[in-house]
Amino acid sequence: MPSARFPLDLSSASQRHWKTAKCLASKKEWDMAGYIVGFAGECRLKGALLRSGFRFIPEARRDDPFWAHFPNLKTLMLQSGAAARISATVVNLVSSGGFMNEWDTIMRYSKTGSVDEAAVKRWFADVEQLFRATEF
Repeated sequence: MPSARFPLDLSSASQRHWKTAKCLASKKEWDMAGYIVGFAGECRLKGALLRSGFRFIPEARRDDPFWAHFPNLKTLMLQSGAAARISATVVNLVSSGGFMNEWDTIMRYSKTGSVDEAAVKRWFADVEQLFRATEF
């Protein structure tokens, strides 16, 4: 995933995606705001995993949380043992049934207007909680 041209900095990436998602939401661009806020959350969660000592598993990409997206990211994180290395607050948040519920990368291929304001607001609230639980 990281390269010389694009060095890994999940904290910076999560902040950038968060800022972009907020800008899009302020313009009521729900489809893109929802999509981007999900990536802000993924970067934040993956950053927390790295900070806890968890490392990429390049030979097992299919089973590696770093290559996954919500909702599979939550499942892999919990199944991989990574959850034992991060705070209970983060584990409880992520393992709750509602965390990032219905967010999926497939929305990038959907018809404009498929993502509604209510869903985006839920995802923003979830990611905001994750940011508070993973201050770094």
